[in-house]
Amino acid sequence: MARNKYPERTRKAILESAAKLFTFRGWENVTIQEVIDDVGGITRGAFYHHFKSKADLIDAVTEEYFSENKSVLNQITDTKTKAVDRLRQGIILSLKKQTEKGAMTNIPSVVNSPEFIFRIVHDSIEVTATEVSRLIEEGNKDGSCQVENIKEVSEMMMLLFNIWSNPNIIHVSQTDYQSKIRFIDQLLKTSGLPLIDESVIDAFMGYYEETKK
Repeated sequence: MARNKYPERTRKAILESAAKLFTFRGWENVTIQEVIDDVGGITRGAFYHHFKSKADLIDAVTEEYFSENKSVLNQITDTKTKAVDRLRQGIILSLKKQTEKGAMTNIPSVVNSPEFIFRIVHDSIEVTATEVSRLIEEGNKDGSCQVENIKEVSEMMMLLFNIWSNPNIIHVSQTDYQSKIRFIDQLLKTSGLPLIDESVIDAFMGYYEETKK
């Protein structure tokens, strides 16, 4: 796995090892050397070829997390399906991916630092909400929703999902968590977006239960 021969493979292996260690131990309890040892077959020089510091590695892991969420929405490309249905499928798929043990998307369960939360806020608006806006625009055209303030609704939705109702950031009981999801449902419907149904609620509750294990 020499860096000069397979640089992208090396970088990917570092990210995967860091994600796994961060997930189960928390980023503050993991050293660069432990990441290197977990990868196996690379030197500190190879690590620093890809990442300047531990902070740079954390930032890359976080970026990968949001890239995966964006990728999930991009995967829902069946134009025969109404846009709101595709958005709903994307949310359910994203939640299921986040319950996978050791998956990159499970990082928020332990990376609860101010820097990470800031990145969640930033990327919720700059990355994920952009894809949500695109689907809502399509939904307005195909009649599956009637949203007037598309950008604002998209950003509000992602911040509510990723921050306000994130059980890893704001700890609540199962009952209160479900109440939050149903409240978001009411807000979205009032905004012209009938997105959340029982399948979405079930996916959110499954995610909640996984975070408590």
